[in-house]
Amino acid sequence: MKWEKISRGYLDAYRAWVDVFFEDRWARFSLFQIDPSSRDWISFRPRPERRPSHDDRLASAYHQFLLVTFGPLRDTKRWWVYHDAGLFSRDTVLNRVEFLFNRTYKQAFGPKSSRVIRLIRKSTVSRQAAAPGGAGSRQ
Repeated sequence: MKWEKISRGYLDAYRAWVDVFFEDRWARFSLFQIDPSSRDWISFRPRPERRPSHDDRLASAYHQFLLVTFGPLRDTKRWWVYHDAGLFSRDTVLNRVEFLFNRTYKQAFGPKSSRVIRLIRKSTVSRQAAAPGGAGSRQ
């Protein structure tokens, strides 16, 4: 979410989105930032046997980011994840992140464990404001 230029038309939506963190004790904010020109990013290979695309690297890095952000593995937490529209070039990349994350939990807690990420979708300010508690919230 960009905070550089906030027009009056979106001001109420931004305020509602920020209020999530004051009203919902489970809501969290985490920052995911990658410098695509860095040597580390260019040389990052999530699957050494394949030549990685930008989306492969991004999906792998975002998967790791979510694991760190959500903390220790527990089978009692359920999450909704909303990220900025434009982070991923295709929804299939986001679906891969969701699959990887839920597979990690199934490996830890068994095949009958419930999906930890209930919903992972791109979002805009107005949708986040309309659904408080969604930005990294827990059920």
